[in-house]
Amino acid sequence: MLMSRWRLRAAGNEDRELAARLAGEALFEIRSLAVRAGRHPDEGPAAEVVDEIDAWAKFCTELLAASGTRRRRRLGDLCSPRERALTERPMSHVWNVSGPERRAWILRQVDRSGLGWTPPPSL
Repeated sequence: MLMSRWRLRAAGNEDRELAARLAGEALFEIRSLAVRAGRHPDEGPAAEVVDEIDAWAKFCTELLAASGTRRRRRLGDLCSPRERALTERPMSHVWNVSGPERRAWILRQVDRSGLGWTPPPSL
């Protein structure tokens, strides 16, 4: 299905706005884990907490990349279908590499924010 340039631009802007909001929420998750681990060090193995913080940090990095305003090439100049998809929908990569739990978290945040965001199609 072909979409107008305006609709593609709107979807891309929604993706960037959502990615920025999610990055902030992911940082909050990291901080919560660190604070909880500091207050209750005997509740769980430190290695598990560090792994969880690391996973959130990697996710946050991907979100920040999706929210960026880096110079974009015109759609006609893009080489691969993947490049085209990421330009049209910056959250494509984040959504497609996220597992079921992370996708559920994203959708919960979308519901809370009231954004009318729909997940991008598979790459």
